[in-house]
Amino acid sequence: MFVVYPLLKRAERYPMGAGAPRQLHDTLSLLQAGLPHSRKELDGQFRILALTETNGNWELRLEPKSAGARQLLPEMRIGLATGDFSLASTTLVFVDGSTMRNDFSNAVANPALDRGLFEWKPPEDFKIINLRSDK
Repeated sequence: MFVVYPLLKRAERYPMGAGAPRQLHDTLSLLQAGLPHSRKELDGQFRILALTETNGNWELRLEPKSAGARQLLPEMRIGLATGDFSLASTTLVFVDGSTMRNDFSNAVANPALDRGLFEWKPPEDFKIINLRSDK
């Protein structure tokens, strides 16, 4: 997996699978599984910090239960539309205080995706830093 910093012309390459650092593995396991499908799954993965209503959406603030995941991602926020409980947004809050927010609209279920969307080739002028497993 690459974490890309376009303005710095730098990318970090993380090993995946069995070679992934523990914190990354724990964090990605929360994201790979998708959103919990039941209250039992939610309670198994997260601690609920707060539930608020703002601008026609519910915002659910969650803390990962995994200590390893919390080292990279101490909080996740999920926005749900109050009318139909459809996913309106997700916000990942990273340990350095930075956030990554995704807002969803005009959803199309299961569209076909080009496999090339998931392949990134670093430009020649990028510095690539290979990070190793902590195992």
